[in-house]
Amino acid sequence: MRSADEVAVSLAQPSPDTAPVGSGAQPTRGRLVLRRFLRSRKAVCGLVAIVLLFLLAYLGPVLIPWGYADIDNTAYLRPPSAEHWFGTTQVGQDVFAQTMRGLQKSLVIGLLVGVIATGLASVVGAAAGYFGGWTDRVLMWMVDLLLVLPGFLIIAILSPTFRGRTWLIFVLVLAGFAWMISARIVRGLTLSLRERKFVLAAHFMGSKTPAAAAP
Repeated sequence: MRSADEVAVSLAQPSPDTAPVGSGAQPTRGRLVLRRFLRSRKAVCGLVAIVLLFLLAYLGPVLIPWGYADIDNTAYLRPPSAEHWFGTTQVGQDVFAQTMRGLQKSLVIGLLVGVIATGLASVVGAAAGYFGGWTDRVLMWMVDLLLVLPGFLIIAILSPTFRGRTWLIFVLVLAGFAWMISARIVRGLTLSLRERKFVLAAHFMGSKTPAAAAP
């Protein structure tokens, strides 16, 4: 009968099927993630589209002599032309300049909401799936409660109160209703990873979670 230390060491060692071939150095985790990202056409196309939109939003206003608040007193409600690419409004403002201004705000808000929502979903889902027990029940009860609430209706009701305040409040409210489904996905992945051999090997070698180490 082998001891627990011997079992942990055997579980921690890579199997011959997964061992790297050749004498070269094993690629780092960052390179593996980048390689998998570049293999996905949808991911690469999405990244290129976002970069092009940011370039258009911030470089587009430089190409025209009009600002989003400027007024052309000689062109009221004009169609698209060489001077005003998207035409003008009823008061003579350039529609292209206003579109680029709105695109800047929309891209920044969407990017921040995505980053905040993804980070929150990762933390909550990983904590619920790994610790389990009452932590899992409380976090999933909170997720279920937020999924039942009509997020769009609540945001629409609260929108008038955001006027005159910083737009970061709007970002936080949007992110607060955009992370629940991703948290459930991360929880499911964590539940499957929790039973992997390298996690069991770490437990056999004496590694403890904060919850397990607490007296």
